[in-house]
Amino acid sequence: RLDDQPGPDATPTPIPTTTPTPPPIDAYSTIEAESYDSMFGIQTETCTEGGQDVGYIENGDWLQFNNVDFGSGATGIEARVASDTSGGNIEVRLDSSSGTLVGTCSIAGTGGWQTWTTENSNVSGASGTHNLYLVFTGGGGYLFNVNWVKFTTGSTPTPPPSTPTPTPTPGPQNPITLQAESYDSMSGIDNFGTFI
Repeated sequence: RLDDQPGPDATPTPIPTTTPTPPPIDAYSTIEAESYDSMFGIQTETCTEGGQDVGYIENGDWLQFNNVDFGSGATGIEARVASDTSGGNIEVRLDSSSGTLVGTCSIAGTGGWQTWTTENSNVSGASGTHNLYLVFTGGGGYLFNVNWVKFTTGSTPTPPPSTPTPTPTPGPQNPITLQAESYDSMSGIDNFGTFI
């Protein structure tokens, strides 16, 4: 029978649904700490630089960012941080909180929980797309706050074209001594040498 009416024993065929994979996060753009995909132990709070930061960080806490694209390889990390204690470390790990360690950024005290500075550290072995874990280590109590991180590469910008050094122009800033006998042309004088 050709009609659109199912019989009494017909079961509808489910339509499969898929969750789209989010696009990769560019490791070389600013990654806001509060935009994590998963975390352990931290809290977010209002940031004096705008938006939010991640705070109340203690030893062993971590943040996870899924699908971070390091391209052909990161060589450094910048972290915007603040600490009213002696600080601690950010371990940069790939694919799990105990995964491959590709760098450690030391964080010193800044004199306040909202007194921000940017710390830098080397990174090695981060290329391609990975889940990024920032694992926080240090002593007891709260360690530091994190506003954002950004990765860097070792490429150096092309230097600007060199400009010739200008020849100083005589004037009050650049006095010169002019010898009278050093003329290029003359009229009506004789050069008899120097008299003492």
